[in-house]
Amino acid sequence: MRKIILFVLLKILKYIKSLSVKYHKKHAYKEGEGSRTLTYWRNVHRDFFISEYASINQTFDEDQIMVCEEFECLFTK
Repeated sequence: MRKIILFVLLKILKYIKSLSVKYHKKHAYKEGEGSRTLTYWRNVHRDFFISEYASINQTFDEDQIMVCEEFECLFTK
């Protein structure tokens, strides 16, 4: 079996601290997932966070503070 090693070098451009319910359309678009809409982003991430929080016996609350980051990919291998 062949091992695959992936190396990625990222440059963090900025951090965005916001309530998840106030997540910005622009950032959702930049993330590039699905239809690139805020509605799509919220639905997919809500489902993910609900599942992750449940795995540690916690409840996800959309009024929690979320920290997102914008980054630039400098190198991949």
